[in-house]
Amino acid sequence: MLKKLGKIEMPSWLSNSDFIFEVNKVLDNSLYYPACYLDGDPVKFFMGNVYSFFYVDIRCRREDFIEEIQSRGFKGYYVIHHQRLKPENFGSSLCNRKYYRNYEDSLYHYYSHRYENFWCDWLIFERKPEWNESHNPKRFSLLYMQAEGLTAYYDVYIKNNIKPRIITFIQTTCDWMFRNSMFAKILFSKKFLLPEYLVFGGMIYLEEYLKLKWEEYNIIVWCFDSLERSLVLWKRNDKNIF
Repeated sequence: MLKKLGKIEMPSWLSNSDFIFEVNKVLDNSLYYPACYLDGDPVKFFMGNVYSFFYVDIRCRREDFIEEIQSRGFKGYYVIHHQRLKPENFGSSLCNRKYYRNYEDSLYHYYSHRYENFWCDWLIFERKPEWNESHNPKRFSLLYMQAEGLTAYYDVYIKNNIKPRIITFIQTTCDWMFRNSMFAKILFSKKFLLPEYLVFGGMIYLEEYLKLKWEEYNIIVWCFDSLERSLVLWKRNDKNIF
């Protein structure tokens, strides 16, 4: 957990024992991580700043995800709830998405995406008894969906009027980090749903991610720099939005 962001209160849907998936509750104030593959760093860094993590990657097979959870998992935690979700759990957009061939190989590729190989697992983790609150909060939620990241953001967050708290872009070749990207256009299509924070990062030098400052996200809250990756956390500047 980053102290600069502040710890938020665990939501009631997570603290109760009868876990019922309601997309607007589970993903409110969540962290969204597209093109994530099997990267656990956002959970390690931001657990407590958020309690719900939504991972999306079109490349990941369900068997690889399950194997990763069973073999490695998250330090100090074990699974107390595991549920397979269906497109209808996320509203009408996923169920009724059509295929628009005219948009193939264009900037509007998200229109042509179909959830043909859809799978989505919802897991809730609880802290092991031998660990205490100094390690991290008692519980957190992880949602993993096989889907195209821009499409999933539009269909799940935008169409359902859900506001995430953090969006992470952690990859070296993704143009979504730029203000003129297609993802940014989707992100700003409903300004009242803009997240409070954006994270840019990957395997290049920290200085390169510092150059990606947007007019609306220009307050540096936190930086992380190691041999493996660099990360920059930007805070939204509301003066430049409306």
